[in-house]
Amino acid sequence: YCLISHVARLGDCAEAVLASIKKGLVPSYALLSKAWDLGGVKIPEFRDLIRENGFYFNEKSNTYREIADAYRSVADTARWRGILFVAMQYPGGSRDGLLTYFERGSAAPFQSLREVYSYKSPPGTISLPNAYRSVLIVDNEIFNQIVSKDNATEYYLDFFARQNGMNFGHTTEKGNSVIAKNVFDSLSSKPELIEQAMKRKIGR
Repeated sequence: YCLISHVARLGDCAEAVLASIKKGLVPSYALLSKAWDLGGVKIPEFRDLIRENGFYFNEKSNTYREIADAYRSVADTARWRGILFVAMQYPGGSRDGLLTYFERGSAAPFQSLREVYSYKSPPGTISLPNAYRSVLIVDNEIFNQIVSKDNATEYYLDFFARQNGMNFGHTTEKGNSVIAKNVFDSLSSKPELIEQAMKRKIGR
């Protein structure tokens, strides 16, 4: 119900979970975790319920800021080893979210993967630090142009991400081919990044 209510905007998942528990539902960690993400964090009674059931969620933690730091850390390691780091957005997603990870690190203003996926920055407003200008960031927004209601099954096996407000899923062989071509085209358009990585590798 939590996933259906979130996608279809039928109601508040956390409120529904609270009502069900009061009627006798025994909550699992997975259910509480999903309800926490989909509204429970804002409800004092739900936070009390978490504690009463012996669970703990770090309200100050921001997974997506930690992910931003992880992206930067991997990029730092790749640069030191002379490896070209390629970061790629999910099918249909905007590359601006990934760019902002590298630009702002843990200060990136995201609270959910959906925000990273759909984030659009005004043209020319993202300025990468010198250390991350050697990262190749690949978008897959072409899926928004080629996938329609009539041909969606040609590119996707499912649409699992819709449960979190994003319009993509696991790709078919045809979808995989689109992704591979995007990577190839991006690499072909930035030969200087490959050359820079090779020079760093030789320099070591």
